[in-house]
Amino acid sequence: LALVVSIPHLPLLLGRASPIWDALDFFGPYFVLVGDFARQGQFLLWNPFINGGSPDYIEPQIGAFSPVLLLFAWGGTHGFELYWLAIWLLGPLSLLVLSRHLGAPAWGGLVAALGFAFSGFYTGNAEHTAMLSAVSFLTLLLWRMDVAVIHCRPRAAAEAGALWGLSGLAGYPGLVLLN
Repeated sequence: LALVVSIPHLPLLLGRASPIWDALDFFGPYFVLVGDFARQGQFLLWNPFINGGSPDYIEPQIGAFSPVLLLFAWGGTHGFELYWLAIWLLGPLSLLVLSRHLGAPAWGGLVAALGFAFSGFYTGNAEHTAMLSAVSFLTLLLWRMDVAVIHCRPRAAAEAGALWGLSGLAGYPGLVLLN
């Protein structure tokens, strides 16, 4: 699954292509800025470079407090492409876990995961990493909530809540709330 999803992204990962539209003009530059602050041991709270100074920490799509985004941002500019691919893979890979939990055959889970990976949402919103991030956590949330409800496990419910909170640290707020 990871190989099939990575093949169309090879030009991007090899530096032969670059992100387009919002990924190039908004998410990519903010990713680098968050990484610059992180490498200095700080969170991006105040952006001195735009609007005469701006409190960018309040924009959840930037991901200034997301440990996942910060981990990838630590690596610099190429980290954005790796982050993009990682959040793209998170949804389909976690769908494999969910399908196994639900008792689906392995081939059925793979078909569903490939369909999810190349769905209109993922391919149509690829430039919006905040939207991909929010939706990619959805199948993990469903898996943990299903375990919590069926087996009456409070820990699984807490894990689902933690995953939901994590998705909100770099996710599009509307989709986080829908999740």
